[in-house]
Amino acid sequence: MQIVTLPVYSKLADATRLPAKLAACLPQGYQLSQHQVETYEALCSDDLDVVINTAMTGDGKSLAAYLPTLLDPKRGAFGMYPTNELALDQRRQFDDYNKAFASQLTFTSLSGERLGTFIAERPEFERRAEALAALMADHQVLLSNPDMFHLMINYRYGSKILSIQELPALVNAYYKHFIFDEFHTFSTPQMVAAITAMLFLCATAGANSAQRPRFLFSSATPNAVFAKLLRQSGLRVKEIQGSYSNTDGDEYRQVLHGTKLTLHQLSEAQNLEQWIKNNLALIENHWSCADGPRPRGVIIVNSVVEARRIARMLSEQCKHLKIGENTGLTDSERRHQAMREADLIVGTSTIDIGIDFNISLLIFEAPDAGAFLQRFGRLGRVRRNEVPFANYEAHALFNSKTPWIYDNLSKALKDRQIDAGDVVDRPVTLRDAVLEAFPTTTSFQRYIKRWGALQAAHLIAGLEDKRLAGSHAEVAHQLRQQYQQTLDLKSMGGVLYRYRQLLNGKNEPASPQCKALLDEVLSFRGSSPFQAVLWDDTTEPATFLSYDALVIAQNSDLTLADAEPFHTALKERYADEQTRHAMLERFRYALTRNGEPLVLYVEAFWSERERLILQIDHFEPSLQLNEAILLTGISIKQPRNEETKQLNMVLRKQRVVGYITRKEPAELRRKLKLPSFFPLYQIQDSYEQTYTLALGQAALLLEAEALWMKNKDEETAPIIC
Repeated sequence: MQIVTLPVYSKLADATRLPAKLAACLPQGYQLSQHQVETYEALCSDDLDVVINTAMTGDGKSLAAYLPTLLDPKRGAFGMYPTNELALDQRRQFDDYNKAFASQLTFTSLSGERLGTFIAERPEFERRAEALAALMADHQVLLSNPDMFHLMINYRYGSKILSIQELPALVNAYYKHFIFDEFHTFSTPQMVAAITAMLFLCATAGANSAQRPRFLFSSATPNAVFAKLLRQSGLRVKEIQGSYSNTDGDEYRQVLHGTKLTLHQLSEAQNLEQWIKNNLALIENHWSCADGPRPRGVIIVNSVVEARRIARMLSEQCKHLKIGENTGLTDSERRHQAMREADLIVGTSTIDIGIDFNISLLIFEAPDAGAFLQRFGRLGRVRRNEVPFANYEAHALFNSKTPWIYDNLSKALKDRQIDAGDVVDRPVTLRDAVLEAFPTTTSFQRYIKRWGALQAAHLIAGLEDKRLAGSHAEVAHQLRQQYQQTLDLKSMGGVLYRYRQLLNGKNEPASPQCKALLDEVLSFRGSSPFQAVLWDDTTEPATFLSYDALVIAQNSDLTLADAEPFHTALKERYADEQTRHAMLERFRYALTRNGEPLVLYVEAFWSERERLILQIDHFEPSLQLNEAILLTGISIKQPRNEETKQLNMVLRKQRVVGYITRKEPAELRRKLKLPSFFPLYQIQDSYEQTYTLALGQAALLLEAEALWMKNKDEETAPIIC
């Protein structure tokens, strides 16, 4: 089924009614959309705390977010992006902002790796908290990720100089605008982390409304769970939407070109890779028949290894096209090279929230409605001072295992009087049809009371720390009430009791489980318990990056590399010592072997992924089933070779938070409406009894949801520790 999406035009702000300060500082030739001006006004208002900009992708939400800071440097901005790559891209954008607005804003991008390098260059900083304080003092705009913001607010950076509350207080002092970009890509644990931090910053900022922080969320698809948390929080919220038309006019500027969108239902014997092989002529024709600027394209798939195979196949079959790759197996150097040089890039979800670049061809699959809209939103963007492509076309592929999604989308379009060959508007009709077509999955709301509330308790406990001598007692009391209301709790006191049980158990040598559970709760995206260093020799030159050992084991015939050849190869790849130090900084949390990072050497990836079965030693079902607990003794049972045996010696020593149940993955997905890519593993005990395993943050999410099947209350059910 092929349809044609209409071009999209965004309503311009009335130039005669711009706020005086904005009108005076606006660079010559700049035209602001109505939503950009509304966002600026909302962020400058003393009557609002939270602004949600839901304008379409490509309609200038980023510029709108930073307008108050560009016009008034005293309004420092802390920008948070889901990937470090996006933060770096925004840093490059700030050069343009400073030039256009004749501004002298000081800004920098910041990641864990960058912070480690900064400390290595500045030995006067013994701990990360002091280094962060210095960086904030020197930069009016900090472009980072929500993980680092979370660690800063939640007292996770230790210091020999600063008290437990001083680093969060400095965040509040230096920055007045906190910008969460692409927040729809996150799930309930991250939303709880955000709302608890927001209330904390507001409560500790003081009574002066001008000093209160402002929070901006840029998201084309706002989340219902987060919207509910905001309503319950008492924060003053305004949602700003873009105003769009499908026809041009003096009061509009174009933001999206018209496109051809073809929906393909794959046959039972066909996967995406085979479809591409069968439709190479379609790809080649897009270039051979093009007029005007040379086309560029993207193929987005759900599997990193499948993306690697497709990229290799296209390189062999389409000699006249330069093929690039952008996945979790691609280092930053190759990603940037692909963005600069490639005609066609094959990637995964890293492209969804990666650097913006112009394309004319899009071939994609999507696990859910949000991914469909995000990926399709990559196509047809109107870019300043760029000649448009002659043709924009997209091909959405639907898996044969879920044929009802294609049927649902076709029906949703027909219900809206859209048949094959018809035109459709993107902002409303197509969006609504896509949202209706994909199945609804759980929002993990039970996690909020079960585990998320412990994060709120952690912040209160920090304010009530005896070393502060009651100086923050009033704020702590205020937050007790706000968190109880926001998280819809029976009693914040009960949550604090559970938190202190975990905290006290954390200090008991015999109770490492308490510490592990609390650490998992207080992490932002959750732990990655089986991360190893991947030495990927299938590329030229070799790639070195951190990756999940379980994924590598089921997709390649791996070898465990010794320290000496690894460091020799790393030195050959990165001659600069500072660059090598930065690389090793990335591997500081990887599994270790003989005191060195565990390195998995791969010469080739298999054409088909092997079935992965894990094994656990000394498992006691009567004690360990259906609980979030600390597990050890996990290893790989299948696929297995001599090298896997060596890998298992390392894996067995690793302590991981897990949840094990007798229920099969298919039953769990059906009953609990789990997302299609929710990570579940098959695991067997020493008696070859098969169970289902979730690890890390997924274990906490699954445990909270599964309480419903046992008719237990997520807030009061005991935590085994």
